[in-house]
Amino acid sequence: MKRIMAAGVVLFGLAGIAEAETMPSPAADYRSKGRMAGGMTVEYRHSNGKMRMEMRSAEMPQPMVGYFDVKTQKGIMIMSVPGMAPMAIETGTGDQSNVGVAQGTGQRIGTDKVAGETCDLWKPDMKTADDKKMDALACVTRDGIMLRMSGNVNGK
Repeated sequence: MKRIMAAGVVLFGLAGIAEAETMPSPAADYRSKGRMAGGMTVEYRHSNGKMRMEMRSAEMPQPMVGYFDVKTQKGIMIMSVPGMAPMAIETGTGDQSNVGVAQGTGQRIGTDKVAGETCDLWKPDMKTADDKKMDALACVTRDGIMLRMSGNVNGK
């Protein structure tokens, strides 16, 4: 009996080890709106692998607008900060948070629903700009639309 229990524990332990899978990229055109930590609002528009992101907050008189290629993860952010000249910042591969799309690899750990839509729960393999592991959870539809993402960086 002890051998059977030990074998069950070993098999159960191995079942918990999941290999990283490639997370789905958007396969459909869509538009979404959301609220980020700190009250900033964000609106995404996706069409044919291109993403437009617009972020607004009470502190910014003009929105920050970004245009991205989802596949290459390259894009440009355009912003106007009070007291400074308008600027554009180029983003590139490795800027995992720049597109508003779950990218790269991760582990599928379950399912959930957001606003009545079924989605897979993913634990993405993400790091911050300073190469620290980011504890995140994304809810992504089968056709690659991220419905929700939450995360902790340095315990926040």
